[in-house]
Amino acid sequence: ASSSSGGSRAKLINQLVGMGFSEKLASKAIDENGEGDLNSIVNSILTYLALEDSPQPQLSTNSDRSSSDYNEAVANDFSDMENWTDDEADVC
Repeated sequence: ASSSSGGSRAKLINQLVGMGFSEKLASKAIDENGEGDLNSIVNSILTYLALEDSPQPQLSTNSDRSSSDYNEAVANDFSDMENWTDDEADVC
């Protein structure tokens, strides 16, 4: 029974690789979802890919934010709000 299970896993991995996914991601998704639901496996792989492509939040040690140019730009952005009418403020 385990040899047929291993064979079906290999077949499923080959199918996913044929779709353009990496063997590593295919194997990871099968581990999490089992071999029975191809849609769940593909959705997991797509989620992994989306997470890899999304920018990671980074802590900035850049001192530019403390510069007077940055502070002035922020102040200018907020100064526009002072000129809003009540109607314009309600829209937001």
